[in-house]
Amino acid sequence: MEYRTLGRTGIQVSALGVGSWQLSGPLLLNGKNDGHPDVGEAMVHRLLHQAQDNGINFVDTAELYGDGEGEKRIGRALQNRRGDWVICSKFGSRKGLEGQRINDSSPQTIRSSLESSLRRLQTDYLDLFLFHVPPKQASLAEARDILDRLKGEGKIRAYGISTNTTGTIRGFLQHRCVEVVQFQSSLFNEHCAVRKLCQEHQLGAVIRGALASGRLSGRFFGRLPKFHSDDYRQGSFNPEDFLQSRPLQALLPEGWTMTQFAIRYLLDRTTSHTVLLGARHLWQYQEAYEALKLSSLREEHLKGVERWRKNHFRIIEPK
Repeated sequence: MEYRTLGRTGIQVSALGVGSWQLSGPLLLNGKNDGHPDVGEAMVHRLLHQAQDNGINFVDTAELYGDGEGEKRIGRALQNRRGDWVICSKFGSRKGLEGQRINDSSPQTIRSSLESSLRRLQTDYLDLFLFHVPPKQASLAEARDILDRLKGEGKIRAYGISTNTTGTIRGFLQHRCVEVVQFQSSLFNEHCAVRKLCQEHQLGAVIRGALASGRLSGRFFGRLPKFHSDDYRQGSFNPEDFLQSRPLQALLPEGWTMTQFAIRYLLDRTTSHTVLLGARHLWQYQEAYEALKLSSLREEHLKGVERWRKNHFRIIEPK
């Protein structure tokens, strides 16, 4: 395993990390699926323990995932292993008493959200504590003061936000309220403007969406997907969306899978400090681990990706 420094935080993270949305079970918000079919707690333990055996030390979760069940499972799985892991959780988006989605990351919610996450994770500190949704711009200075107090109390090591929007990041930078950014990045869209901000300001970069909800896994090149009724992707995508990356097959070096190509592409970026894996099965993690052993993509591969993007997409990055 390769380890990288998470921006200016000084925290050492494995180049691959575990995303846990898909491990947290089903979730209904506003009557719509916002989760995944349940893999069961035993599988979560096996996945995390095997990941540790392979050198992974980073796991990402959120108070929203499984309505808190995701954090509980991670806490139980990492008992007696806490010191070996970098745990990141997100706050501000949660399930209400009537099943509605509540987005509220205002300063008065920060401490209570953290304390609840700590209880569910069975730990007395978080390595990273990220806004899942941004608060009002006018409250950022107050939010920063609260987060700094929590750092001083030893309850968090670093803080930041999960967003793809450069304007939001700039607002956080203006108020010195960000050390780490979690954002989507894949062969479909690198979000280069976000990467540039991370590089210019020495922000930690946590990459999510590496396989674009399975569209870059290669599993659906020969068949259209059929998703379980508990899978958020049911109704969220047109089946044909999963064929968009099929032309990339022609770029794969001999012996490589589409998944490995997509992950290697991200690992080659200096602003990919850790790339989250959103897999649900042990074999998928093993496939991803192999990407670490592969050589960097050559110029011909990068040019091929650019041609594919120009021919198939018009990329618009959120401001």
